[in-house]
This record gives sequence, structure tokens and C-alpha cells, in this order.
Amino acid sequence: MLDEFKKLMKEQYDIDNIELSSNFKTDFDLSSFDFIELICLVEERYGIEMDEDDYKSLNTVEDMITYIQEKIV
Repeated sequence: MLDEFKKLMKEQYDIDNIELSSNFKTDFDLSSFDFIELICLVEERYGIEMDEDDYKSLNTVEDMITYIQEKIV
């Protein structure tokens, strides 16, 4: 899952140095708009719907991957 998510981040935002602990705002400097765009991409790619209350708590790559894995099971 991490490798697939890294590929998504590379394709969309040209970000290479991605770790589980990477923070979307502080490490990748994603704006609010960029983050919402990422949410839409994740929803589309994994066939899930993310509630606004849920994605507000997704700060790191690990948070996002854990959330995705819980939704697709």
C-alpha cells in the first residue's frame, strides 16, 4: 500500500521523499486545496468515500494508509 501511495504522490505532486511519518502540510507543504484534491484522488483510486470529519484527522502518510486499509477491508 505504501508503494502505491508513493506512486500517487509522485504522479500528482512530484514528491519523492515519502515516509510513513511524513506530514502532508509540514513535510509536503500541501495547501488545503491540494489536500482536498488528494482526498478526491484517494476516493477515486480506492473506491471509497471519506467523511470530512475523518479526513480532518489524517495528518501523516501513515494516517492516510491506515484509513484506506480500514475502508477497503
